[in-house]
Amino acid sequence: MNEKPILFSGGMVRAILDGTKTMTRRVVKKPAWSPMSQEMFYAGIDLGVREKMKFTNCPYGKPGDGLWVRETWATGWNTMHTQPSKITPGTYVEYKAGPPTLFSSNFYKWRSPIYMPRWASRITLEVISVRVERVQDISEEDAIAEGCSGEPCDHPNPVMPGACEDCMNSGYQYPPGLEFLDLWDSINAKRGYPWESNPWVWAVDFKKV
Repeated sequence: MNEKPILFSGGMVRAILDGTKTMTRRVVKKPAWSPMSQEMFYAGIDLGVREKMKFTNCPYGKPGDGLWVRETWATGWNTMHTQPSKITPGTYVEYKAGPPTLFSSNFYKWRSPIYMPRWASRITLEVISVRVERVQDISEEDAIAEGCSGEPCDHPNPVMPGACEDCMNSGYQYPPGLEFLDLWDSINAKRGYPWESNPWVWAVDFKKV
């Protein structure tokens, strides 16, 4: 199995651990070998080429490949100021995403996920499928698979039998799709890929190994 690293925030790590996140979307960067713009590139290729490309060019691998998760981490007091490259495998590791331990989180010097070595990763994922699409094409089902549960409505204000003036009978006061939109912008807007620009994304389905 080929393995590649992938970074997740604390909230998404917790969602993976509890089994509510089985999908991720990452921005597709313009292929280095294409002289065209990203928009022209995707508009100009046929489905067959796109189907082939998604398995050969995806930086997150292809079905059957592995992804090892990088997350915010820390080591014990005797190595908390040691460079990550000099920390030996087997050293005690604490994860900011939890679960909580007996030690206070203020005791740790939290390290960026970027510097997490493979041996310190506690989560390995297997890629199930990969496809290319616009971020705004996400379905409500996929938003839930992204770890967004939304806020269900208990229909407190029925205006007629079977209807609700709060959620218009959708079942959600805060839909999973809207939660994903807010999550996307909180991570990607500052990177130049806001929801409103509707960037192309790799939609990666995975399962926890």
